[in-house]
Amino acid sequence: MSKPLFSTVIETDELRRAAEVFRVAPELVQEELVAGIWEAELLLMREARELAPRAAGTFADSIIAQQPELQGGAVLGVVASPLAYAAPVELGTKPHMPPLQPLIDWVEAKLGIKGPKGEEVAQAIRWKIKAHGTKGAFAFKRALEGNLDQLRAILTDHARGGLARAGLEPM
Repeated sequence: MSKPLFSTVIETDELRRAAEVFRVAPELVQEELVAGIWEAELLLMREARELAPRAAGTFADSIIAQQPELQGGAVLGVVASPLAYAAPVELGTKPHMPPLQPLIDWVEAKLGIKGPKGEEVAQAIRWKIKAHGTKGAFAFKRALEGNLDQLRAILTDHARGGLARAGLEPM
């Protein structure tokens, strides 16, 4: 797996307590936390898709939630896009000369300009990118930052569920 563009660690008292219970009832806690991470991932996937720039919708539709994984006692959730241009769309780029055809396609899809006029507009955009680069959309970052309270609530609820199933009182 490649290095994530953004990551966060969410901690609550219930999650710390669930980590302690993990030593006694690992399957039960694991089941609850995997369910919580999956729910959180689906929320972030939906939000990132809504915030992603759209022309044909290819980038937004490529944003997926991956099945949660266990790594060293932690549950890892990933929301990502497999597209090669996902990082430049998310983070922006330095000035560079981009290929022409994707810009022609974008001009047709987004602006509805086709033929020689569409190519002329695409060339102008190309030269602007060469001079100034592109701004990032930060859809993933905004989705994460805008939903931290909801993510904490989801994970706290699942941690409480795991504690209750283990016969322990939540904090």
